[in-house]
Amino acid sequence: MFVATLSVIFIVVGVLTRNCDTSAAVGASVGLAAPLQCDLCQQKEDHTTESELNLLHHYTNIPVYRKDGDVILGGLFPLQRIENRTGIIRYKNVALAEMMAWTIDKVNADENVLPGITLGYEIRDTLNNAPFASVQALELAAKNVFGVVGPGSSMVAIHLASLLGSLSFPMVAYSSTSDLLSDSNRFRMFARTVPSDKYQCKAMADIIHHYKWSFVSIIYSPELYGREGADELTHLLEKKNTFVDKFHPLIESKITDQDHLDQLLKGIVTKPPNRNTSP
Repeated sequence: MFVATLSVIFIVVGVLTRNCDTSAAVGASVGLAAPLQCDLCQQKEDHTTESELNLLHHYTNIPVYRKDGDVILGGLFPLQRIENRTGIIRYKNVALAEMMAWTIDKVNADENVLPGITLGYEIRDTLNNAPFASVQALELAAKNVFGVVGPGSSMVAIHLASLLGSLSFPMVAYSSTSDLLSDSNRFRMFARTVPSDKYQCKAMADIIHHYKWSFVSIIYSPELYGREGADELTHLLEKKNTFVDKFHPLIESKITDQDHLDQLLKGIVTKPPNRNTSP
């Protein structure tokens, strides 16, 4: 009964973390760290650079947020991003970590939920970096930790789900949406509180089909999330006999650059369809 109740609480923490109301987390016991120095240059997807490996050996001053209890839940959040070799606080993600701490405090305050049992937590930064997050996850698994809430990124989650699954160590991700994570045979200890990306793609394909658009162009981000989405949407549109005209990956460093997006859109509307284009 205890394990079943604790498992439900574990998932609830993941759900509340995903649906975080920042104002509700005010007063939680997770504090903000000052910007930190590190040896990590900007991460390139699917590659572990020399600088990233240096990070594992030299970046040792990342704070660990911990509260003791009879049962400890781990938390993995991208609390900082690396910019010019400096850790920059990502306040939205700090709020997610604070929501986890706030939720655990609320559970502890209700004697009817886990009578006689106190939950604690240990929250660590992943830097949204798979090798570094793996080190943090293994350190949590080596301790008396029940399981992990997180990470956020699908790319990081895929690495950790394989790693922690081999150790029979459970994890509940709050925003990892890649359909690859739906393989329960491969990721047997993984759960998440958000649906797979394939449902988002299905909704887009249904909208395109509803309005009877004969061909479309796809603009997507160049990392795993964007590539998977473009591939899945193309597959669904082909079933509906809608021609995918062009594929336009955004430049990684300009994903939030409106001028870059405007140039792509201008090129799409001024050039004739190219039916030989493939992703």
